[in-house]
Amino acid sequence: LEVGVEIPSPTKKIVQLLVNHWPARIGDTAWYRGAIADYMAELKDELLSEGNDLVISLGDFNDEYRDPSIQDNLSVAENYDRYLNHHQSDFFVANSEISHLDPKNRGTYYFKGGNEWREFDMIFVAQSYWSKKRYRKSFHFKKGSFRVLQHEYRYSGTDSPIGCSKHQRRHAGDQKTCKKGASDHWPIVATFQYK
Repeated sequence: LEVGVEIPSPTKKIVQLLVNHWPARIGDTAWYRGAIADYMAELKDELLSEGNDLVISLGDFNDEYRDPSIQDNLSVAENYDRYLNHHQSDFFVANSEISHLDPKNRGTYYFKGGNEWREFDMIFVAQSYWSKKRYRKSFHFKKGSFRVLQHEYRYSGTDSPIGCSKHQRRHAGDQKTCKKGASDHWPIVATFQYK
């Protein structure tokens, strides 16, 4: 889904949002996620060439930013300052701000089959050359703002979500015990600001 949002500012810039839900990891689908990553880079180039200063691509990618579908098909910076100063990266990945945390504190999806937290939900930020140069005077990502919103009842003694069926989904019978909410993924949040 592609959405243009006008930012209430003196310049009335349009921020382009690309909302993603990439194919699940069922069967041989890694190639498909890689092809979508290629398309995301092409679409970002097209949108920036049309005069947009900022493209935000977010959603459930069913891969982590260090997985081959992303690493082999996108140029991703894990440091925002480096992204602003080096123009060869396609995107800055906001999730990298919390990469130092334990997986249970940065993961957005619990895969019970592997007993592990995964970072499938991400926010990628792409800015135009001129927006990078004057980013403090444009609509931009606020460094240090990325976080995963987790419910206070999120873990049992095994670091898995409390009271939820396999893959954290709410099934009949566990509505009262599963504190996950409507989705099987934790929401992610980042702040963008205009100065």
